Amino acid sequence: MKTLESDEIINKSKSERSLRKPGVYFLIKNNVIVYVGKGRLVWTRMSSHASHKNYDFDRFCVIECKTEKDAAALEAVYINKFLPKYNKTIEPIARYTEQEIQQALNRACFFDYF
Repeated sequence: MKTLESDEIINKSKSERSLRKPGVYFLIKNNVIVYVGKGRLVWTRMSSHASHKNYDFDRFCVIECKTEKDAAALEAVYINKFLPKYNKTIEPIARYTEQEIQQALNRACFFDYF
């Protein structure tokens, strides 16, 4: 299974897209991923972090997913991969097969917002 590395998430960039879809987001502080989350409407979820200042971050990146199940699978994969400091619990990836995870990765679109 090929997932993105931390530096790929931080450096990859496509913008000017609507994020009113399910997705996984990465909060980044000083080029370190500090939180991984998911949202049914990922832009709405990201807006809540920005307005409430729940976590200290200076930029964020988003993977837009086709389905909420894809978002949940990718969130679990990336929490387990990066172990971000603000993620209090580790999401179990055992509930997803490697095939489900690979399909989610193949269907995902990557966006970066600052």
